[in-house]
Amino acid sequence: MDRDIRQFLTQATERQEPGALRSAYRLMESAAAARSGGRSGGRTPRVAPELYVVCAEAALQLGCVELSSGCLKRFFEGNPPANQFLCRAYLCRGRLEAPPTTGRAARTVDTSPHGELGDFEEAVLCFLKAIEMSKCDPSCHFAAFNASVLYLQTVRPLLQPGRRRRLVPSLGKVVRSLEELADRDLGWRAELMMQVKPSVLQTRDRRLETTEQRLDHGLETTEQRLDHGLETRPRTRDHRTETRPRTRE
Repeated sequence: MDRDIRQFLTQATERQEPGALRSAYRLMESAAAARSGGRSGGRTPRVAPELYVVCAEAALQLGCVELSSGCLKRFFEGNPPANQFLCRAYLCRGRLEAPPTTGRAARTVDTSPHGELGDFEEAVLCFLKAIEMSKCDPSCHFAAFNASVLYLQTVRPLLQPGRRRRLVPSLGKVVRSLEELADRDLGWRAELMMQVKPSVLQTRDRRLETTEQRLDHGLETTEQRLDHGLETRPRTRDHRTETRPRTRE
């Protein structure tokens, strides 16, 4: 059954076919129902847990939010081990939890300067969990970088005077984690730091000030990229590439 599910998921992602995605999901749900109801007599094989993550990612890509949420629910119910699929699951959940950042709905997001992270808190926590787990295995380091990209995309509505300081604790963890992993994209790390530089000075966060000093070279790299008209905001990295990939998706 796993083979059929993988084929449907490959078809769904490569050809952008929601029908293939739903076919994969139906197979997964029927297998889960058969096993939980005892109707299979133990003959129905257990669906590989990672397939729920792959399905959730494909569903999110195709705009099937409810299906993506259902896959993640199944995945987390199985108490998955800490590996790249758990990291990817948290990245996917973070994207689902993130409030809209464009359109009319974005204007209703709680961004009160007197609160904490408000509607952004759940998404931020998911990204931070993915980053923390990625440190344990070099094959998961791509997830830390991807989480940092998704993090900044998500919290952009908070990058305003009076609101930036709310991001100092979480952004500090993101920046320090990329430093711990010696992420090669110093320009990107510098851009993250520049987003909260005024707030860092206001909060007297010495750990961030130290990190900022170490990113001087990264700031120069960013300026050089701008001078040459190069893109400074990276795309997320592909989990199928090497641990420290040279190319991006």
